[in-house]
This record gives sequence, structure tokens and C-alpha cells, in this order.
Amino acid sequence: MNIKRLICIGLATVLLLCSFSACKQKNNTDKANVSSGASDNSWDVPIGKDADKTEDFDNAAEDIKNNTPGQNIGTGGASGVQNTSVKNDEELDKLLTDFPESELAAPEKLLYYYEGSNYSYGITQSLGEIIAFRDRSGKLVDAIAGGGLYSLASDSGRALVNEYDISSYSESVSSRTNETSLIVKYKASGRYSDTTSFITTYTFHQNYITVSAEIAFENTQYTLSASRSSLNRVFLNDYASFDKGFNTDWEYPADGDDPYKTMDAWYTEHTFDKNNRMYTYLRSSNIPDFITDYYTRYPETALPVYFSDGTGVSDAVVYDLVFENVAESENPKYRALFAGKNSPIAAGVEPIDANTEASSVFKSDSVKLNLNVTNITDEDVLFSVRYDIRDYYGNIVSSGLYVNSTVYAGIDANRVINFEPSYHGIFFLNMVVVTDATSTVPAFGWKEFYPFALIGDYVYTSSETSPFGIAQILGGANEPYQDYLTLAGKIGVAFVRATPLSLKDIPNSVAWINKAKEEKMRIFGTGQGSKQYIDTFAQYGIKEFVTGNEQNLEVIQGADLEETFSEYYKNFFVPGYNNVKLQGYKSICSAISNAYTPWYEKLSQYWDKFDTIALHPYGYPYSPDLNVNTLWHVESALKRHVSALKAYGDKETYVTETGYPTPARNKTAVGLRTQADYNIRCYMLCLAYGVEDVMAYCFTDYSNKGVGIDPTEVEFNFGCFYYPDYYGRILPKPSAIAYANMTRLLESVKPNGVKTAEKYDDGNSVRAFAADTADNGVVTVAWSNCARLSNDEVPINRPDRPALRPWQNQWTKSQVVAFDTDKNSVKVIDTMGNSKTYTANNGKVSIELNGAPVFILGVK
Repeated sequence: MNIKRLICIGLATVLLLCSFSACKQKNNTDKANVSSGASDNSWDVPIGKDADKTEDFDNAAEDIKNNTPGQNIGTGGASGVQNTSVKNDEELDKLLTDFPESELAAPEKLLYYYEGSNYSYGITQSLGEIIAFRDRSGKLVDAIAGGGLYSLASDSGRALVNEYDISSYSESVSSRTNETSLIVKYKASGRYSDTTSFITTYTFHQNYITVSAEIAFENTQYTLSASRSSLNRVFLNDYASFDKGFNTDWEYPADGDDPYKTMDAWYTEHTFDKNNRMYTYLRSSNIPDFITDYYTRYPETALPVYFSDGTGVSDAVVYDLVFENVAESENPKYRALFAGKNSPIAAGVEPIDANTEASSVFKSDSVKLNLNVTNITDEDVLFSVRYDIRDYYGNIVSSGLYVNSTVYAGIDANRVINFEPSYHGIFFLNMVVVTDATSTVPAFGWKEFYPFALIGDYVYTSSETSPFGIAQILGGANEPYQDYLTLAGKIGVAFVRATPLSLKDIPNSVAWINKAKEEKMRIFGTGQGSKQYIDTFAQYGIKEFVTGNEQNLEVIQGADLEETFSEYYKNFFVPGYNNVKLQGYKSICSAISNAYTPWYEKLSQYWDKFDTIALHPYGYPYSPDLNVNTLWHVESALKRHVSALKAYGDKETYVTETGYPTPARNKTAVGLRTQADYNIRCYMLCLAYGVEDVMAYCFTDYSNKGVGIDPTEVEFNFGCFYYPDYYGRILPKPSAIAYANMTRLLESVKPNGVKTAEKYDDGNSVRAFAADTADNGVVTVAWSNCARLSNDEVPINRPDRPALRPWQNQWTKSQVVAFDTDKNSVKVIDTMGNSKTYTANNGKVSIELNGAPVFILGVK
């Protein structure tokens, strides 16, 4: 190893330990105004014979003696998963099938045979292909008949070419990796068989197979269609259930910005019985990170293709095939993911005691976290780990560097962190694992980002009147909505909307409604206002409905006002009036995008035909209270709305969407910390302008256009939580924890109980709002605009926000504001729920404010 690198690593280790020591002292102080900005240490982690061994990584013998390592990774729901299981979990748990032995058990009778650690591939005398897995008894069991055969069709659905029997095959061994590859050529049938070729290359790794199924097609008459074509696989034994989803990896951008998710693979999981599963990870470069027709394009046995349609096509579907035959206590999904990455280990972070819902938000003051390294090979593996946990203020609260530990063949190594920081908030665990190469698997590196939160125990008591909600808590059959709603209740969501996509989703939505009621949430329905829809949901206690959504947005984007309103009136307003208002339910008009004044003018002629106005004030990237008068701005929209109410008559108002997106690779939006600060500002502004109930959009990152991720598109990234990951874990953004703190302090706010604190609020630099609560008296929520962000101006001269990690404070300046009090001291609570006490002097207390809202108890 380079001696300079060793010296740098040693210095980094000393600095890391010094930072840890200094931080421990800070932990005993108030956290409200601790500055952020700790710089990242190098990600380099030493490994191999030239690196000096440190303390052994594994310290977990006692902590996990009643907890199987790896079992909590993946506890709970699943990410974008479609489960078409023919057996429920209890039935599957009992299912242990005595499969017939594979023909591959007699390799001497085969034309070709290759054996991996837990799988085999063979070509029979009749030129048939078999891929088999080895069960726990060592018996080979048939899974599928090769990597799949293409069916190619035109854009009109006309069958053009089909792939069938093997025509030839040849083997090669890589001089670089020593891995064996098999190239198999197939015959083609159909009208263009002479100008079509099919070639599949199998690369045999120790723990998995990489399959590359190539096509080359030429014709002059028909357009070959990807959506009409497929790669079909034949299963040789029945499977009990089928799931699908996608996996993402964490990217730490080089510019020092927020870590974000990137697409790794779309996957399918076929479960043969309780011990045996087959995983397919599609990693073709041409498969998009976002798929509109995700569920229909991924049938159980066929794999989709994504070439560009044309008369000439050259393409390949590339996937990794992994088999797992694990004991009941092990997590096959965890092991398979890393096996498919050609890694000798699986690595991850898990709580020792998992939540009932699959989140990393803990209602406690401490948590035990387990850093797990599982050996998935037959050899001992040398590895090194570096981790740190940073708080919201930039302090390194816990850290460790473990060089040249050994995880022995077939077992785990675990480092348990007993995390007791003495304060609350969101924390960010960064973990790096590197391994040395083994005789069969190359060296491997893995980086994981694990945001988690400690919010302390709290019982909500004012859900019936709390004005705080979050929009779009998904309830589809493919979403872990039970986990969503449990987590929503944990952070104080009191107001939700039921949004089935169509009547066929109503049975599942009923389960969603019942769970929301269990969490004591108030519910309103959305839709087109059909009688069947209204009557169905009314049976389950929903008595208020929105009909339509942002129809005026088309006008803002250039459509004709008269025509658009006429269509809205016919298709949404009239059904809403007939099926909601006249039936005695609360009728909420279609949400008005950004309080567009001409739309109010058209709506005013029907002002007595509905009960409540729904409003969607958006304005990213501008701060909600930027002192401007533009269409695309939150406070400007609220002012226009109030003017309309004065002109046409007062109406109850719901803000059913507002908020800020965090697309990491689109810096014209906002960062993670700014989303937290701006969302709290939105809630306070809306309530101060007379809104009865407010909902930020939305609960998890999500797009109503399909499934997947896109770190450049705002529509995907409004969530207070990240979309559930491969294991089903729901990880928080800072905005979720800021929301939880706000609801705990303000859930008992009285009706119309939020007013501008005019004594302190100048409408520009200092904003202050007094919330009259039953539980905490008057809580003053205040912030300063003394230093706006670079993209918070009209027009925007510097559209890109600064690149910062989520533990680095974006507010570079602050101002001191004097507040009046009749008490000896006041308490200031930040968005993470941590407090600082200020002593009064002659009835005054001076409080330092920046762009992050604080909650002040004891001022008048």
C-alpha cells in the first residue's frame, strides 16, 4: 500500500477519534443552536496484509444471542413489490416441498455441465437447458429451462420471430477472472428468421449466473416493438409465490451534496418453498430507472425488453440469477442481493429491536444498532469497516474504524452500537465495508447511508381537532400501507385523504381506511364524484369528498379558461354537487392550484353549491414567505385566496397539498434541510391565513406516473420519507422529524388559533406566529430571513442551491431578536425537538434566529 495513503489514513483516524471526543462534551449541552459543518473524512478504508490490524469488528456475542444477525434487515413491508402469492405467509411457512431430483444430478449423461456453489447448469442430450438449485440436503432441483427464449412482435402485435432450440454452444475461460462463460446460439422461426440471430452468454460466478440474452433483428417492413416482445422463461417446478420490486444504491455526490438513491436493479423473487428462492436482478443498461407500466410489464415468468422500436434492432437483456437455500432465521433477500453483486459478504445496518412498522424512526431516547457483515462464501473473508454517526448539527456522535477483521465461512460478524446521545432528532449513519479478494471472488466495497431518528415517547391526544396532515399516504395493493399509516400515526398525522385510482381499488382502500381509523385519523375522499364511489366510501364513515384535482392548472399552462372550466363543471363540479352536496355530505371543490384568480371568478357563480375550498399553494424553490407577488409562491397564493373569500363570501379552506421537492440532481429545487424548514413555514403560514387543515405533499417519495426513481425529477421527490428500500425500510428525511416535533407542540392548537405575532413579525426579515394551544399555552413560531438562499429570489440569478450534506447547516447568518416575557426564562425548541433555555433580563429575552423555525414557549 502507498505509504502516503497509510499516513493519511492514520491522520484521518486520529482526527475522527478527536472529533468523537469533542462531540461527547457537546452532547451534554443544549442542542438548539449548535452550529453544523463538520467536514467529511476520507472514505478510504485500509485492507490487506500491508494494513495494521485494529480492534476486532465483532463485539456482539451477548447483544444478539436472542436475535439472529441479519433478520431485521428487511423486517416489514417491501419496496414497490407485487405479491401474487398463492399461499399466505402461514401456509408458506409450513411449505417444505420434496422436489424430484434434477437430471443434472447425473452430469456424465449431459452434453455440458457446470457446477457453482449452490446451482448447476446443464445441456441435455436432447439439447434442452436446465438451471437447477441445490437444496439444503444437497439435492439438485430443477428451476428453469435456461435463460429464456425471445418472442418478437411488431407494434401491431403481429408475431415476427420466435427463438427455439440450441444450434451450437462453446465455452471459454477468462484469463483475467478465471471465470467460465458459455455462449449458446439458438434457432429462429418465423417470417424473418433468416435475418434474426439469438445468442445467450452465461457467465458462471461462484454464487450466481450472469445471463446476457442478445438479439439482432433486421427487416424492411415491420417495426419491432419492445412492449409487444418478451423474454420468456419456463419453470420446471412450481413456485409458491412471486414478488417483484427494485433495489437502489446510495450515491455520495462528489460535490458534497445530499446522498441520494440511484437505481441498481429491478428484481423478481420466486419462492419455491420456505427454504428455496430464486432471485432475478435485471441490470441492463437500457432498462429505465422509472417504468410507467411496471406491473404489467413484469409478468411472473417473462422478462420485459426495452430496446428502441425499429425495423432493425440489436439489444440484450442482462440479468443476474441467484439462488438462496437458507435456514428460517436467515434473510435470503439480503444474501441474494450481495451474491448478485459478486461480493463475498452481505453488509448492512439493522436495529436490534425493530419497530412494528418497517421504519427507522424510534419513539425512544436510545437505540441499539447492529452493523452486520455476513460471509456468503465457503472461504474466510478479510474485511475492514469504517462508520460514523452524525447528528443534525454536524457532530460526529459515534464512530469506529476496524481494520483486517475476519468473518469465517458461513457465519456473521456484528458490531453493536449502543447509541445513547442524550438528545433527539435525525441522525445519519455512514458505513463503508471493504473486503480483500478470495480465491473465487474479487475484492468488494460497499457504502451505506442509514438515516434514523430518535423522537422520544409521546402520546397524541388531540387527533380529532389537530389541523396537521400529510397527503398521499399510498394505499394501493402494491404498497405497505399498514406500515405507512402506523408510521404516520407515530409522527402525528391527524388528517389524510383516501385516493383510490379506480373503483377496482376500493376493496384494498377499505383496509386502508380501517387502518387510518385505527390510528385515529380523519379522512376525506377524493375522486371524480361518481355516485358508486361516494356511496361505497360513505359506508365506511367518510363524509366529505373532493371532486377533481387542479383542473385550473391546465389554464395556468396555457389552456383556454372558458373551455377548461366548462369541462370541469360538467365532469367534476356537477357530479360533486349531485352525489356529495345533495346527499348531505361535505362537498369540497376541486383543489385550486396556486389560488389562480380567474378561476375563483368563474367559480363564484356557484359559490353556494359547495362547502369547502381545497387549495394547493406551491412555490419551490422560493421560500414560502418570500415577499413577492407572483403566481408561483405560497404566501402570495394565500393572500389571493383570502382576497377571493372577502369578495365572494367566507368558506372553510383545506390546503390539501403544499410542500417542497428534494431531487438531489436538480439543484433548482431544495435540499433536505431546506425542505424541513420550508415545510414548517408552510404549515404556519397556512394556519395564520385562516386555513382549517393543512397537508404537505407527500408522505414518501413517489410519482403518480409509475414506479421507480429519478433524482432529477421534482415529482418523485416531495416525500417526508424516502420511498421504501429493497428491504421495505422506510427511512426519514429531516422534514419528517421536523413535522413530528411540530405536531407534538401544536397538535392542540385551538380553531383559528394561529395569528401573526405582529409585535415581532415585520413581514420580511423576521416572521413570527403565535399559536394558542390547549396543552402548551401560546407557542411562538419564529424564523429570520436575514440571509436567504441563493435560489430564493425573483428573478433567480443563481438558480443552483449550495451543495451540502444533510448534517451541514445551510443558514450562514442569523439575527438576534428581542422578545417580551413576564417569566424568568423561556424555552426555545428547534425542529429536531431539542431545547435551549434563555434567561430573561428586564422582561426581555434575546433569541438568535435564522432560516430554521424555532418554537418559543414563554414569550408574550
